[in-house]
Amino acid sequence: MKTTSKWMHENQFIIDNDRNFLIAVTDPCGNPKFGDPTSWDLLLMGFSGCVSSEFLKIANKKNLHFSDLITEINVNTKFQKEHFSFIVELNINTSAPKHLIQECLDIAISHCPLGIFTSNSSIPIFTKIITENTKSNIDNNTVQYNNIKKQFLQ
Repeated sequence: MKTTSKWMHENQFIIDNDRNFLIAVTDPCGNPKFGDPTSWDLLLMGFSGCVSSEFLKIANKKNLHFSDLITEINVNTKFQKEHFSFIVELNINTSAPKHLIQECLDIAISHCPLGIFTSNSSIPIFTKIITENTKSNIDNNTVQYNNIKKQFLQ
Protein backbone atom coordinates (compact mmCIF):
# COMPACT_ATOMS: atom_id res chain seq x y z
CA MET A 1 0.00 0.00 0.00
CA LYS A 2 1.24 3.46 -0.86
CA THR A 3 -0.10 7.00 -0.46
CA THR A 4 1.05 10.28 -1.95
CA SER A 5 0.21 13.69 -0.50
CA LYS A 6 0.36 16.77 -2.76
CA TRP A 7 0.17 20.28 -1.38
CA MET A 8 -2.45 22.32 -3.25
CA HIS A 9 -2.58 25.73 -1.53
CA GLU A 10 -2.63 27.26 1.95
CA ASN A 11 -3.32 24.30 4.26
CA GLN A 12 -5.00 21.93 1.78
CA PHE A 13 -3.53 18.69 0.44
CA ILE A 14 -4.76 16.00 -1.94
CA ILE A 15 -3.91 12.46 -0.89
CA ASP A 16 -3.96 9.59 -3.39
CA ASN A 17 -3.45 5.93 -2.67
CA ASP A 18 -2.26 3.23 -5.04
CA ARG A 19 -5.88 2.13 -5.63
CA ASN A 20 -6.92 5.44 -7.28
CA PHE A 21 -8.79 6.82 -4.27
CA LEU A 22 -8.36 10.58 -3.80
CA ILE A 23 -9.28 12.71 -0.81
CA ALA A 24 -8.68 16.33 0.13
CA VAL A 25 -7.43 16.98 3.65
CA THR A 26 -6.68 20.12 5.56
CA ASP A 27 -4.57 21.27 8.51
CA PRO A 28 -3.80 18.24 10.71
CA CYS A 29 -4.10 20.37 13.84
CA GLY A 30 -7.86 20.52 13.40
CA ASN A 31 -8.40 23.81 11.55
CA PRO A 32 -10.55 22.68 8.60
CA LYS A 33 -10.52 25.93 6.62
CA PHE A 34 -11.82 24.32 3.45
CA GLY A 35 -14.37 22.02 5.09
CA ASP A 36 -12.23 18.98 4.31
CA PRO A 37 -11.47 16.34 6.94
CA THR A 38 -8.20 16.61 8.80
CA SER A 39 -5.63 13.83 8.89
CA TRP A 40 -6.74 13.22 12.51
CA ASP A 41 -10.33 12.73 11.31
CA LEU A 42 -9.17 10.15 8.77
CA LEU A 43 -6.91 8.40 11.27
CA LEU A 44 -9.72 7.95 13.79
CA MET A 45 -12.29 7.01 11.15
CA GLY A 46 -9.92 4.40 9.72
CA PHE A 47 -9.12 3.02 13.18
CA SER A 48 -12.82 2.81 14.06
CA GLY A 49 -13.63 1.04 10.80
CA CYS A 50 -10.72 -1.35 11.22
CA VAL A 51 -11.61 -2.25 14.83
CA SER A 52 -15.26 -2.78 13.85
CA SER A 53 -14.52 -5.01 10.85
CA GLU A 54 -11.84 -7.00 12.69
CA PHE A 55 -14.17 -7.43 15.68
CA LEU A 56 -16.84 -8.82 13.33
CA LYS A 57 -14.42 -11.37 11.83
CA ILE A 58 -13.12 -12.48 15.23
CA ALA A 59 -16.58 -12.59 16.82
CA ASN A 60 -17.79 -14.82 13.98
CA LYS A 61 -14.84 -17.19 14.46
CA LYS A 62 -15.53 -17.38 18.22
CA ASN A 63 -19.32 -17.75 17.79
CA LEU A 64 -20.03 -14.46 19.56
CA HIS A 65 -23.46 -13.45 18.28
CA PHE A 66 -24.79 -9.90 18.47
CA SER A 67 -27.59 -7.86 16.95
CA ASP A 68 -26.00 -4.39 17.07
CA LEU A 69 -22.47 -3.00 17.25
CA ILE A 70 -21.18 0.57 17.54
CA THR A 71 -17.49 1.39 17.87
CA GLU A 72 -16.54 4.85 19.10
CA ILE A 73 -12.94 6.03 19.35
CA ASN A 74 -11.85 9.13 21.21
CA VAL A 75 -8.40 10.66 21.35
CA ASN A 76 -6.92 13.31 23.55
CA THR A 77 -5.77 15.96 21.05
CA LYS A 78 -3.70 18.08 23.42
CA PHE A 79 -0.58 16.55 21.80
CA GLN A 80 1.10 16.06 25.15
CA LYS A 81 2.76 12.67 25.28
CA GLU A 82 1.95 12.14 28.95
CA HIS A 83 -1.76 12.68 28.25
CA PHE A 84 -2.05 11.31 24.70
CA SER A 85 -4.20 8.19 24.51
CA PHE A 86 -7.00 6.46 22.67
CA ILE A 87 -10.25 5.22 24.15
CA VAL A 88 -12.09 2.51 22.22
CA GLU A 89 -15.70 2.18 23.35
CA LEU A 90 -17.66 -0.79 22.05
CA ASN A 91 -21.44 -0.70 22.44
CA ILE A 92 -22.78 -4.15 21.65
CA ASN A 93 -26.15 -5.83 21.96
CA THR A 94 -25.36 -9.39 23.00
CA SER A 95 -25.78 -11.91 25.76
CA ALA A 96 -22.22 -13.22 25.29
CA PRO A 97 -19.93 -13.36 28.32
CA LYS A 98 -18.00 -10.14 28.95
CA HIS A 99 -14.62 -11.87 28.92
CA LEU A 100 -15.31 -13.14 25.37
CA ILE A 101 -16.28 -9.64 24.17
CA GLN A 102 -13.11 -8.18 25.71
CA GLU A 103 -10.97 -10.93 24.16
CA CYS A 104 -12.42 -10.25 20.68
CA LEU A 105 -11.96 -6.49 21.10
CA ASP A 106 -8.34 -6.85 22.24
CA ILE A 107 -7.53 -9.05 19.26
CA ALA A 108 -9.34 -6.68 16.87
CA ILE A 109 -7.32 -3.70 18.13
CA SER A 110 -4.06 -5.66 17.82
CA HIS A 111 -4.88 -6.48 14.17
CA CYS A 112 -5.31 -2.83 13.14
CA PRO A 113 -2.35 -0.71 12.01
CA LEU A 114 -2.85 1.93 14.70
CA GLY A 115 -3.11 -0.76 17.36
CA ILE A 116 0.14 -2.28 16.12
CA PHE A 117 1.92 1.11 16.16
CA THR A 118 0.75 2.00 19.65
CA SER A 119 1.58 -1.43 21.09
CA ASN A 120 5.28 -0.61 20.56
CA SER A 121 5.04 2.85 22.13
CA SER A 122 3.95 4.42 25.38
CA ILE A 123 0.62 5.56 23.88
CA PRO A 124 -2.11 3.65 25.70
CA ILE A 125 -5.34 2.34 24.22
CA PHE A 126 -8.08 1.98 26.81
CA THR A 127 -11.21 -0.03 26.17
CA LYS A 128 -14.73 0.22 27.47
CA ILE A 129 -17.48 -2.26 26.65
CA ILE A 130 -21.15 -1.49 27.05
CA THR A 131 -23.46 -4.47 26.67
CA GLU A 132 -27.04 -3.54 25.94
CA ASN A 133 -28.56 -6.77 27.24
CA THR A 134 -27.19 -6.31 30.75
CA LYS A 135 -26.81 -2.50 30.75
CA SER A 136 -23.49 -2.90 32.57
CA ASN A 137 -20.11 -1.42 31.71
CA ILE A 138 -16.73 -3.06 31.96
CA ASP A 139 -13.40 -1.30 31.74
CA ASN A 140 -10.01 -2.90 31.22
CA ASN A 141 -8.66 -0.36 33.70
CA THR A 142 -11.42 1.62 35.41
CA VAL A 143 -9.25 4.13 37.26
CA GLN A 144 -7.10 5.09 34.27
CA TYR A 145 -10.09 5.13 31.92
CA ASN A 146 -12.07 7.49 34.16
CA ASN A 147 -9.07 9.83 34.51
CA ILE A 148 -8.62 10.03 30.73
CA LYS A 149 -12.38 10.51 30.16
CA LYS A 150 -12.36 13.46 32.61
CA GLN A 151 -9.67 15.13 30.50
CA PHE A 152 -11.92 14.86 27.43
CA LEU A 153 -14.78 16.50 29.25
CA GLN A 154 -12.76 19.50 30.43
